[in-house]
Amino acid sequence: MGKSDRAHLVITHAVCACALIAQHAILFFLHEEGSVRLHIAYARYDGDGRYARIDRARVTDLDTAILFDLYFIVSALQHCYQACRAARSNGVNHLRWSDYLLTAPVMIVVVGITVGILDVFELGAHFILMSVTIACGMLSEAYARGFAECHSHSERRIPFAVCDVAQVLLALCLGIAGDVAEITSRARIALLWAATGVAIAYMSIARWLGDITVFDRKKSRFFANVVYGLAFVPYATLWCAVIARFALAIDNSEKSVPDWIFAIVIGMFLGFTGTFPIIHILGINKVIDVDTTEFAYAIAGVANKSLLGWYMWYGAGRMKAA
Repeated sequence: MGKSDRAHLVITHAVCACALIAQHAILFFLHEEGSVRLHIAYARYDGDGRYARIDRARVTDLDTAILFDLYFIVSALQHCYQACRAARSNGVNHLRWSDYLLTAPVMIVVVGITVGILDVFELGAHFILMSVTIACGMLSEAYARGFAECHSHSERRIPFAVCDVAQVLLALCLGIAGDVAEITSRARIALLWAATGVAIAYMSIARWLGDITVFDRKKSRFFANVVYGLAFVPYATLWCAVIARFALAIDNSEKSVPDWIFAIVIGMFLGFTGTFPIIHILGINKVIDVDTTEFAYAIAGVANKSLLGWYMWYGAGRMKAA
């Protein structure tokens, strides 16, 4: 990377960091109190092999501002750090992907909450699906750019280690949530532990693929596209769930659904689907160079986070615990 390219990346990351910090400061002062009550749904049986009823155990009242505080701050820190270093290791920006592994799942959880998904484990499943999607994207970029240039065994392990830690921490948090809610049945907790195990098993397979493609660019490019294609399975699944729940809310609402909720669902779907996949496909197939890819990712990330943040600010005061 030449000096001019490095300077452009430094400026881009600095501007993105300033934009996120400024917006977070404004939203902090404009914030209206609003919360949603998260719960865990579970069955009670009547003793004759039938459901007596579905009960809900309250977990907590969540202030919606905490969620966009989280992804604004994490992304701002990531851009600040990259502005100082303009770091990119072996063509794979591990900092950017680490940011996405946390912020993208949080953003999809925010979208889920706005359409009425308030069950902790359902939101947790959405978090896992989006994190697996992001992990596939990171591995795809690693196949296309990193593995063919990584001669160190440890260098090839960086993307996988980040994915593994994220999945295990989420499973632990969901297990704790079940304990707090005093749910006697562990079926749903076990299901999420199983989902986490499957995700980690997938990462193990990906490690093996990385090893066999490390010195072969043609195989690396092929597996990069295959892995990214697989990313659309969890991605499509979670958006189908969100849209189905949104359609159910529309059908069962006595009054019209607020416009700002329509804006969040449609805007975020188009924002996620219409930017990042296109940038990624163009990048891993070298239609655009690495520096242009980094610039496009930075702009798309700030735009989507800003859009959701302002939507949530507008709707925060209208979301009440129930």
